[in-house]
Amino acid sequence: MKTHYCIYQTGNTHIETACLAGEGEELKSPYSAETFNALLEELNAKREAGSPAFQIMPLEEAMPLIEEAQRAKYCGDWQEITEDDWYESLEVLPPEKWETVRGVNIFRMCEYLTGDITTHFARLRGKFFTRNCSTSETYEELAEQVAAKWFA
Repeated sequence: MKTHYCIYQTGNTHIETACLAGEGEELKSPYSAETFNALLEELNAKREAGSPAFQIMPLEEAMPLIEEAQRAKYCGDWQEITEDDWYESLEVLPPEKWETVRGVNIFRMCEYLTGDITTHFARLRGKFFTRNCSTSETYEELAEQVAAKWFA
């Protein structure tokens, strides 16, 4: 059975390279045919002082770390915006999903920043808001956040 392996540095939002290999097979870049061990040595020699070391790991182990780094980098708190900003975002492309939950009108963009992270917009009581977050957050959770932050 073959496994996907990658070279990853903790905290990065991406991998450096990946390959598919069976047990005992030498790991090599599919692009340069350079061995993972040689690439790893080269990357670690060039990394910034104090930054985490690059490491070889199964891709399935790296993915949750990448998703965590993406959320840390791209997701933020709700910010108030103007009504014009709301309508401009609504009209530029059709929303991927649009619902009203507990009086909060929420939609998300169909263009993603990375992974499952996209820009969400909310409207409640004549005020307008935006936030980058994961689509794994439910509209119920988003509605609660808006109401709690701005109308508690």
